[in-house]
Amino acid sequence: MKKPLSLLVATLLAFLVSNPVWATSPHHDVRPAPQLRVNSLSLDPVAPTPPSPQHSEIPGPIPVALRQKQCGSFMQTSSASIYYEEQGRGEPVILLQTDGLDRRIWDDQFDVLAQYYHVIRFDPRNHGLTRCSADTFCQLADLCCLFHQLGIDKATLVGVSKGAGMAIDFALARPEKVAGLVLISPQLNGYQVADPQVLDCQRRLQDSGAPAETVEALLRTWADGPYRQPFETDLAMRKRLKEIYASTLCRRGVKACEKMKSFNTMNRLSSIHVPALVIVGGLDRLCVQAMSNRLVQDMTDIRKVVVHNAAHWVHMEKPGEVNRIMLDYLTQIIPWRLAPQERETEMMVLGNNVPPMGLSARNLSERAIRM
Repeated sequence: MKKPLSLLVATLLAFLVSNPVWATSPHHDVRPAPQLRVNSLSLDPVAPTPPSPQHSEIPGPIPVALRQKQCGSFMQTSSASIYYEEQGRGEPVILLQTDGLDRRIWDDQFDVLAQYYHVIRFDPRNHGLTRCSADTFCQLADLCCLFHQLGIDKATLVGVSKGAGMAIDFALARPEKVAGLVLISPQLNGYQVADPQVLDCQRRLQDSGAPAETVEALLRTWADGPYRQPFETDLAMRKRLKEIYASTLCRRGVKACEKMKSFNTMNRLSSIHVPALVIVGGLDRLCVQAMSNRLVQDMTDIRKVVVHNAAHWVHMEKPGEVNRIMLDYLTQIIPWRLAPQERETEMMVLGNNVPPMGLSARNLSERAIRM
């Protein structure tokens, strides 16, 4: 019995050695052949986005239990203690929000972007954890102080609503400090808004009276938008916004008054030459749609993406889609860096399938993302 058994084992080993098909068995970890990756916003080939360990192709919000530890600190000025958070390594990306909302509206983007870049967000005066005295201030000056505090020479600015307008104004005031712009649902300083609902919200924010009524007016105007009823809007997003608005409006103590500086923004858009991306919800208000179209019309290096079935807070309604759009775009304008061993494993082979280069960004300025 021993002899036939040993003969059988020897025959089996000889078969395995001579037949290499076994190496491609599905039970073995075989890396697929590299493929050309074409960016969703452009036909130009770009470096691949490093794969996220927690996400599939569309990186949505990271669960709280898996989020990285955030490094929070305070920046001291003569009249304020401004709270900021930073996370990740690489090229700096600064997140800017609008009146009435603090850094928490970036929860769905902060950890995702921090996997690839050095991401910073902060609470402006009168918001969140920032404390200030009753003094006049300029948000652009505070932003410039943040650059100095963190030793940042140049950064990409990502702004939503009036935060996008702030990013535009900073690019006009300090162009040497801006590497690129991502403008989400932009509201521009100097644009004459005629929408009575928007004007009413602006008045309510200035008066700070009847907080509950003001919060509901803000939610109806921006979260629901002009085409939906409250029950048609994502309830979890509405709840998050309501909590942040309420915490801002119910803050006790003195309020600092912002000193607005006019940059004649609407007539100087053509002087901004850094690459820019506009993201707007298909259900946003007409005035925001008009402002985004004005940006595409006047700026030289810009493209626009419309995310359907979303209103003003598109990055909160469709975080996975917006994160993918931003990451695809940022890999084009920000140098993509990996450790040498990671770079070797992620190297692409372009072969003979490279699409024609030099296509105009304006010709590719708008791509509808349908959900």
